[in-house]
Amino acid sequence: MKKILAVIMTLVFLLGTVTTAMATNSGTTVLPEKSTYEFNFQLPNYIITEKDTNVAVTFNTLVLGAGGYTNIRYEISTSTAPDSGTVTFIAKDNANQTITFSNNGVFTPAANFTLPAVYNTTTNWTMNFSKAGTYTINFKAYDGANYKIAEASQQIAVANGAFIFTVPSNIIAAEEKTINVTLVTEQDYSNVHYAFLKTAGAGDVIFKTKDVANTWYTFTNSGIWTNDLNVTGPYNVSTPWNLTFSQAGTYTISFRLESQTNEILAQGSQEIIVKEAAEVDEDDDDRLGKTHGLLNALRNHLKDKKNTNEKVRANSITRLMELLQQRNMTLAEINAALGELQTAVAANDGTADDFRALGKMHELRGEKLCTYANGKRVEYDTEPIVENERTLVPFRKIAEALGAEVQWIAAEKKIIVTKGTTSVTIILGEGTATIDKNGVKTTVTLDVSAKLYKNRTMVPLRFLAEALDTTVDYYPEGALVVIKTKAVKQI
Repeated sequence: MKKILAVIMTLVFLLGTVTTAMATNSGTTVLPEKSTYEFNFQLPNYIITEKDTNVAVTFNTLVLGAGGYTNIRYEISTSTAPDSGTVTFIAKDNANQTITFSNNGVFTPAANFTLPAVYNTTTNWTMNFSKAGTYTINFKAYDGANYKIAEASQQIAVANGAFIFTVPSNIIAAEEKTINVTLVTEQDYSNVHYAFLKTAGAGDVIFKTKDVANTWYTFTNSGIWTNDLNVTGPYNVSTPWNLTFSQAGTYTISFRLESQTNEILAQGSQEIIVKEAAEVDEDDDDRLGKTHGLLNALRNHLKDKKNTNEKVRANSITRLMELLQQRNMTLAEINAALGELQTAVAANDGTADDFRALGKMHELRGEKLCTYANGKRVEYDTEPIVENERTLVPFRKIAEALGAEVQWIAAEKKIIVTKGTTSVTIILGEGTATIDKNGVKTTVTLDVSAKLYKNRTMVPLRFLAEALDTTVDYYPEGALVVIKTKAVKQI
């Protein structure tokens, strides 16, 4: 049995060798009787409802044969669509005649059209989709004998609108760049908003834009803008967004148009490649480029108290301060930013986030225990000191900053601070103080006594401020102390 199998295998091998030799020696290739063909679809980046869209459909030879086919026709159909959704197909034949139909139809390039063995032609189809959703369109080619020559299907996602991005080249980390974001839709919407976020990327993205009233809005990594936007289709409006990327890498940003109930009406995403900052001369005036985008974002946050979600604004300010510190701000940059921050809170409307940023700036300058009274910094002639976890400051400077009158009785080592109908009496070295409000005197025990330091009389800051009907807040950033006069209740 084994000998028989061996003989059979030998014959098979010899037969294969002879056949191969014959094919090689002949030098000819026998073509199949007919060519085979395929459809290919080229879709645009976005397709929206009720808007004419160009879809290029190419029909070409896949495997060459000896001949082609005659009496060709294309059958086009829509096999899946959202409920009640329709597709309108429009194309021109070889005689420039317009052929149009909905959902299903037949297209013939020409009467009695012959398909040659070698063929490659693209037909530009105009398609219009009535509703948002996912469609499947099918193209099939038949000859005169109803032989199916080729077929292909294409799934198409259709939205009510789309966002288109115009991105400049050479985006550099920490440098502000303008990216135009265009919303395109044929629909009408009322009271909608933009929702946007960074969906990929190692660093942070600062988004900044302004409305028609030139009011700036700034966000870090995500946000919501224009809560009362009204859209009337056809709508094609571009909005410049100033974006700053904290570090190099590949990012993806996403924009959505949402209703008041956060229903997504339109959306779009864009991948952005961010490069490392170019080397610059230390003497170059453009050296601030590494941080100017972040500084601009911070400035706009501070100005934008009324137009930004408080929690988002707080998180953004905190993150911006961290990024600025990581970028090694120069002393000149710190001083410039500090001056702007101080101006922002000088009107006594600074928020807790503003003062945290102020404290961080002072900390970057190597300062601590700075005091702000009603939005203005108190300029001490002797630095504050801390004893028993209590801050002591020069009494005359803090009293004058609070609008009080001061009196020093040297013989008794007594300090009297008076504001309106309230007076506070403190004696150096004693553990108590007297508060007189409208003629009613109260003795209060002090956590730390007043004392002389560098020839200045130092008093406990919190006690004195609160005794004069102000609120005192402490921020660990730079050990900042903020004092505000209590609002007078209207009767």
